[in-house]
Parts: sequence; structure tokens; C-alpha cells
Amino acid sequence: MAATMNFFEHQKQAKTRTSLLVFLYIAAMIATILAVHSVVAGFAAGAGGEGMSDYREAWFNPQLLLIDSIILFLVIGGVSLGKIIQLKQGGGDGVALSLGGTRINKGNADFAERRLLNIVEEMALASGVRIPNVYVLREEPSINAFAAGFTPNSSVVAVTRGALDYLNREELQGVIAHEFSHILHQDTALNLKLIGFLFGLEFMVLIGLFFFRIGPAFLGGERRSSDKDNSGASIGLALMGFGVALMVIGLIGQLFSNLIRMAISRQREFLADASAVQFTRNPMGIASALKKIGCPNIGSKIHNSGSAEASHMFFGSVGFSGLFNSHPDLSERIRRIDPSFDGTYPKEVAKLDPMTLQKEDTDGKKPTFADRLPEQLKNLPDVTAGRVPGAAGTAAGTILAGSILPEMTAGFSAAPPSGAPAIEGASPEAVAETLLDGIGQPAAKSLRYAESLLEAIPGYWRSCAAEPLGAEAIVCALFLSEDDQRRQRQWDYFITHAPAALQAKTHQLYQLTAQIPSTMVIPIVELTYPTLKSIGRREYLSFRQLADGMIRAGGGIHPLGFMVYAALVRDLDHAFGVSRRVHRYSHMVHALREPFVTLMSHFAYAGSDDIDEARRAFSLGCRAVGINAELLRAEECTHANLMKSIQILDETTDELRRRFLDAFFRCIAADGYITEREGELIRIVSAYFECPMPSFG
Repeated sequence: MAATMNFFEHQKQAKTRTSLLVFLYIAAMIATILAVHSVVAGFAAGAGGEGMSDYREAWFNPQLLLIDSIILFLVIGGVSLGKIIQLKQGGGDGVALSLGGTRINKGNADFAERRLLNIVEEMALASGVRIPNVYVLREEPSINAFAAGFTPNSSVVAVTRGALDYLNREELQGVIAHEFSHILHQDTALNLKLIGFLFGLEFMVLIGLFFFRIGPAFLGGERRSSDKDNSGASIGLALMGFGVALMVIGLIGQLFSNLIRMAISRQREFLADASAVQFTRNPMGIASALKKIGCPNIGSKIHNSGSAEASHMFFGSVGFSGLFNSHPDLSERIRRIDPSFDGTYPKEVAKLDPMTLQKEDTDGKKPTFADRLPEQLKNLPDVTAGRVPGAAGTAAGTILAGSILPEMTAGFSAAPPSGAPAIEGASPEAVAETLLDGIGQPAAKSLRYAESLLEAIPGYWRSCAAEPLGAEAIVCALFLSEDDQRRQRQWDYFITHAPAALQAKTHQLYQLTAQIPSTMVIPIVELTYPTLKSIGRREYLSFRQLADGMIRAGGGIHPLGFMVYAALVRDLDHAFGVSRRVHRYSHMVHALREPFVTLMSHFAYAGSDDIDEARRAFSLGCRAVGINAELLRAEECTHANLMKSIQILDETTDELRRRFLDAFFRCIAADGYITEREGELIRIVSAYFECPMPSFG
């Protein structure tokens, strides 16, 4: 099922599961309201003192039922809504922190944590999502993990310290692949909604505890009073009894919550296991990790007090068993992956030796691109202050030689490079269908390709991407144009507005860009995302203003470079609260004609320098959505129009985004092959629409 269902079908299934969640939530709320109303009717009848007949009358009293329903609906619904708002504000990072997670900083991470970061980076680059923040639950000695986030590009991944201590690389890779399946299939968003919805039902326990605690105050007041009646004691006892009743009802709400978690979560775990096997092509990795969980001295239990409400998010059960377990039986999960499993778990598993792991992780690797670099470039010293000498004036074109953009675009009109999709003899329609089916479905070859890319990135570039100054400098170096005059204007603006340290770092990296193959450009930029996400909001706004100013000063950058920037900024803007996440509104195709034609024109020009070929590709894409239009002139395809158009199209429904992507794919496949530039453009635009396209490998 996981192998045949495409990304958009998974989206429909996610909406179906959300509808099921809402239905079960409403059913549980009604049951809770009726239960509380029964208690209130009992107290009302008792106050009247006329026995069971008055209880029936009180229970069926429409005014009392309406009052109870309104109060409880407002309380339960309000608490649930408040929790969901809190989760949206904190996102996956907030959940990870609340469960005791510590974000891994590459600068001070130990080997096991760096190994985890490398695995997550490989998975992200292979699957086409932003590299997520990575957390470790340092106080949890068991083996477990989870992913959390409302969108694929804003999710986080967290693992327990036990997972790092007991799992080798293949096992840990299987666990992380399982979590990436949840990210790609939109399970993480449902998981957070589930926490919010169910918190309202479970809140009844806290309300009951409140009433139980204030009851003794009335009893104490009675003892201090000379009044002979027992009204104070009666009120106190009534409040305590009411509190106990609400706590019991709250426990019933928790029962409903656990049943809802079970109904929604169990089947998804099987699907995520199957997807992890498909992703890694190594069933024994995840199977071995599950077997280690079955070891008595390890398990998957989470001790953090918040783990109960988040139990459905974890890789393994956090402590519940039997009927209330949100996860399938452990043995059944293993047998679906490894049919030869006989149900016997290891009696004891020792912690892995870090030195042995490090040796296994590095032995047998081929020399990387970094190893082949000249020695003077491997350990290039940082320049941390001062204006770049000669960067302004007529010498700028000489000093800033070897632009990254010619390297990105060189040779794209020739035969497709290795790694581009093989489409010889296939129709554009067939290619588009294949690409659509590939969205959200990374394969093992994508993972191997991502691994080789990361291995090939020089260590100096990786270290720059891991620290704020270097990450900002990488993006600024990308924006420097290949045209001497444009680059001169950009640099003049840059040295006027950028801090001296950033000027020096950008100049240093720019001089090295000619040494970097084009296939590494986007992976290097992707590595900057977690770092840029960690800087302060004020610093980010200054950096964003600087980057926007460079684009305007140079009259724009190459469409691919601009799309890289647009996709990066889109997610960073959301992370820093600069812009809100879009809501998917329904639109008719023809109401979106203008932005669609603008973006389609960019695709057509990116695919061919021949105007006739561009027109033919443009028309093919337009026909896919039933639009009759003319290719825009090249001068009309400004970067401002491109940005505005893609933002509008991003606000459409899932079905319209699928149709638009289908049209774009047909456009770039019109000439019979997909170039490297077109392939990267596909991935960037798909990522912008949060339809993650795996690397072609």
C-alpha cells in the first residue's frame, strides 16, 4: 500500500483521518457531556430531596441539559483550541523541548550525535524536504524517536539517548527513515492536532481535581462558624463529590483518548515501517532496531511526564500495553518486515563503542571531492573582519571571478547529465505522471545519491554552513551575478550595507565557488537552513533585507538561484513569524491564469534558449490545465512577477497544485529530456508547494 499510493493520495488519506479524528472527538465530547450532565442531574435531584423521580425529571430537563452542554462545550472545546494554538506557535521544536529534548549543535556534538545529523541530512536531501532541526532526549535511556511538525518543511526529528547508544548506523537509519515517512505522509500534522483535540477531553481530570481541592475550604469555614445549619459542610462535601465524579469522567475521557489514538495510529506505524524499508532497501536495519527494543534491559519507555499525550508520535510504545497501546504489537511489526522472526528477543544488548562505530563509519569510503581539493583550499583560514581589498571599483570583476552561476548553468543545453531522469522515448505526459508519482516517495537510489553528495562536499563548506556567519555568506555568494556590471552593482550595495565580517567571509567563499560542481550548490544551500533558522529574528530580518537589496541592485539573478532563495526565505519567514502559513483556498483554474502563465513562461525559458522550442513547451504545459495563452516575452519574466506568481499559486488547493505541477513537468519534458538545471528547478518549485520531490539520483 505504501509503495503504490502517491503523495496526493496520502494527502487525501490524511484528510480522511482528520475527519475521522473530528468525528471521534465529537462522539467522545457528547459522551463526556452526557456523563457530566448525569452527575449534575443527580446533585440537582438530591438538592430537591424527592428521590429518583426527580432525578429523571432533572436529567430530561432541557434547560439544565442546555446549560451543561454549553458550559462543557466551551470548556472542552476552548481547552482543545488553546492547546492547538499553543502547538502551532511552538511547532515541532516546542514539542521536542517539552519532552526534554536538546537541540543538537554540530559544533559541540559528540560522534554519535554527528552521525545522527549526517543521517538526517542525507534523508532530507534525498526526500526533498528542508533539513529539520534534530533533538536528543538525553535523559531517556530507552530506544525511541519521533517526528513533529505541521508541514514537511517545518518538522523536527528527535531520538532518545538510548537510540544513539544502542543502534548502529543501519539501525538508526531505519528508524529515521520511519520518521521521515511520517513527515512525508503528513502524519506529523495529524499527530499534533490529535494532542490538541484530546487534551480537552483529558482536562476533565484537572477540573475535577480543582473542585475536590476547594471542597475542604467550605468544611473548614463551617468549623469556624457558630451557625448551626450544615449548609457549609453540605456545599463542601458536594464539591468534593462533584470533583471525584468529574475525575472519574475524566478517566473515561482518557479512555476515549487512548482508543482514538489507537484507531488513528496503529495502521500508520505499519505503513511507516514499510516505507522505511522501501526508502533504505535494508529491511534488517529497522527490524534489528525493533528487536533491540524488545530486549528487557532497553525497551522504548519514555519517562517524561508529557509522553502520555504524545504517545502516538513515537517510534515505539512509551509505556502503554494491550488495548491502550497506540502502537501495533512489536512482534507483529517485526514479522511484517522479517517473516523469519520467531518471537525471540535478545536477552541483553550492550552499548556500542564510539571508537568502533567511528571506524566502521569511515572505513572503505572512496576519496571524496574534498580529498581531491588542493591542500590550500582544505583548511582555508577564516577572514573575520575588514573590507575586502579592491572589491569596489573597476577591479571588482577581476577579484570576484569564477561566479557560481556560470558553474550552475554550464552545459545544460547538452545531453542530460548522469543522474537526470531517463525519459528517452517517453511522452511528456508519461514523464509528468512518473514525476508526480515520485513526489513524497524517496527511493534507495535517492538516498545513495544524497549520501555521495554529502560525502563530496568539502569540510570547509560544511563547517561554514553550520555557523551563522558562514551560512549567510554562502547565500550572499550565490547571489553574485555572472555579469560583470550586475555583479559590480551588487557588490557596491553589499559593501555599503553588510557588516565587515560578512563581507570578508562572502568574498572568501565566492573565490572558491568555481571549485564546486553544480550538483553541490543546492545541497550546500540546504545545509544552511537549520543554521539560519537558529539565528535571532532581528538578525534574520537584517540578512533578508540585505539579500533582497542585492537582488534588486543586480537587476535579479538567474531563475534557479532566485527559486532557491524564494524557497529558502519562504520557510524562514514562516519560522520567524514574518509571514503566516498559507491556507489552501479553492480557486478555479482560470482565475489563476495570470500567475500560472508567468510561472509557466519561466519554465519554458529555463528549458530551452530556442524561442520556438520554448513556445512549444509552454503550449504543451498550458494545454494540460485547459488554458490558451501566449508565452510571455523574456523581459516580462521579472523576478518580482515570479515571486508574486508562485506565492499566489501556493495558496491553491491540493488538487490544483497537483494539476499545476503536472503542467510544469510536461513543459520541461517537452524536448525529450530533463537537464540538470530543469531537474533542480522541478525540485525547488515542488518544495515551495510543499510537495517534496526526491533527488533523481
